[in-house]
Amino acid sequence: MKDFFRLILITLCCNIALSQSAGFNATYLILDINNSGAVYYDLNATTANADLNGIDFGTINNLVIKGFEHNVWKCNGADIYGTNLYYQINSGSITSLNSSYISGSSNGCGGADQQWGLSNGSTNILNGLSPGNYTLTVWGNFNSSIGDVWDNNSGSNYVVTFTVPSQTITSFSTGEGFSDGALYNQFGWDSSFTSTTWMVDTSIGAITLSNDWQKAAWEQGFSVSGAGESITFRVDLKFIGTFGTNNNPLIKIGFSSSSDVANTTPPANVVFLRTASYNTQLQLGNNVNSGPLSPNASLVIADCQATGESDDLAVLVTLTLGADAASSTISSKLMNLTDGAETVIGSYTGINSSVYSAATTNIYGFLHAQSLTTTGSNAITQVQVSSVTMTLGDYLYSVVNQNGGSTSSSTNRINNYGQIGSGNLFVTKNGKIISY
Repeated sequence: MKDFFRLILITLCCNIALSQSAGFNATYLILDINNSGAVYYDLNATTANADLNGIDFGTINNLVIKGFEHNVWKCNGADIYGTNLYYQINSGSITSLNSSYISGSSNGCGGADQQWGLSNGSTNILNGLSPGNYTLTVWGNFNSSIGDVWDNNSGSNYVVTFTVPSQTITSFSTGEGFSDGALYNQFGWDSSFTSTTWMVDTSIGAITLSNDWQKAAWEQGFSVSGAGESITFRVDLKFIGTFGTNNNPLIKIGFSSSSDVANTTPPANVVFLRTASYNTQLQLGNNVNSGPLSPNASLVIADCQATGESDDLAVLVTLTLGADAASSTISSKLMNLTDGAETVIGSYTGINSSVYSAATTNIYGFLHAQSLTTTGSNAITQVQVSSVTMTLGDYLYSVVNQNGGSTSSSTNRINNYGQIGSGNLFVTKNGKIISY
């Protein structure tokens, strides 16, 4: 008789357990692509949204998983403890994101319909990726009293493709998600946390600064694969006001090992854009501003000055990794975009060990204004940066003279101001030749 009642009890318990059930109603992924705002994509759902699976996003610069939405159901006493989203780039490591409970209501089967989700993601998952083609695979599940239940497209998961370009550019426009105000409040950027920091002005498509000693860093990380590889940071800028002819550092530009510049100054390797009294030059200085680059890379100040403002300028800084920090180099040139003039390529050898270590994981574009407005005969009131560009590879070019020489000491190649002399050839990385 005891065995009979024991059998009945086991049967009842099994029936109760088997009657519990739970599953997904509809699921969505929330992405922000190229700072265009949050967009919902259908996973296990049929709506007016685009289906995520099978999309080719093409060439993109930013991809942020803002979050996800899981709509679930449970019946007959089943309990759901939380939902999760998983993603993987190519065959790399799997990242999991956890949801929070949002809402729920009775559904008439002894349970409830619930919504779980996440919507505040901010990490650009392209950080650290080299140029090339990639797949992003997404799937999800929830943990419950009946075990794990999966949202995985019948085992195939949800797969999209995208391409990381060799060049990434930001122009501080509303179309890129920028709005007027402090740079440190903009997605993907940090700046000195002060009342006189860098500001975004979308009416001119630029970040501006009217004060000294303020830092800015591009929070998108970039990397190179190892020794012999290069990366180039280009900053397009102009100055409002009139250059002085005294020795004065204006701004330093280069690479930092961290993008946290709100209250600290991270290790960095830079070049100084400065005015120099010798031959009244607008000159590129070395990492500690103790002298010019070698060879001297400069333009005549008067040739860079327009009425009330400078010509449109660009500074290009290339980091080339060596076998170690001591053998790595920083090379740079200054371009006058208005006149079509530019300097030779100057350089120095030896970089900070922290920058060297970060270069193969994540390094950052870095700006740091110096005594911009306050020194000597300077009458500069503002600097405006209209775009920044990061390009994998050495996009500083070589110059050969009309006799085929390419040494930096050739008098036919470089004049007394460090400029490319008439009769020389400008040779791009791709072999295009431009005559001077």
